[in-house]
Amino acid sequence: MTQITVEMVDQVLERLPYATYKEAREALLKRDGSVLEAIIYIEEGGNQNFGKAKSYRFEEKVGKDTEKIKSQLIELLKK
Repeated sequence: MTQITVEMVDQVLERLPYATYKEAREALLKRDGSVLEAIIYIEEGGNQNFGKAKSYRFEEKVGKDTEKIKSQLIELLKK
């Protein structure tokens, strides 16, 4: 078993900034420490949960901001 380092995880995250540290580490473990193979594994959907947590947080934030912007536009149009 190959030793997975923070540097290896960082290399994966440089290519896939929306991945989490956990996802990058798991991909590296499944691909025996090969950074390139881990990137390909994630890109090809080897991890079906890839990015779901970040996607949810992004959608939640955008949803809140959208409502705020919408109300501000309505107020501007009224003026």
